[in-house]
Amino acid sequence: MTESNTFSEVVLLLDKKVRELLERLSFQREENDRLKSRLMELEQSKMILEEEIGVLNRRLSDTQSNFSQMGSVQQEDEIEKRLDEIIRELQECIDEIN
Repeated sequence: MTESNTFSEVVLLLDKKVRELLERLSFQREENDRLKSRLMELEQSKMILEEEIGVLNRRLSDTQSNFSQMGSVQQEDEIEKRLDEIIRELQECIDEIN
């Protein structure tokens, strides 16, 4: 009778372990599904942020280009002013010579 009790106990113990493993498997599957959903959400957010980065990089590039052009215009203005000053000085020298 002890052998049969022992066998029954082993079977019950194994049954309990199998049930616990099935519960853990179920939990892990649910957790895996939850994590997959979260990963998809994060990937979508990442794509949106990458698009925004692209837009901002284009705007930055345009702004930098505009500033470069403004700098060139400002330099041209300064060059024109300096040339005007030199022409005036030359004209004054010519006037003095005459």
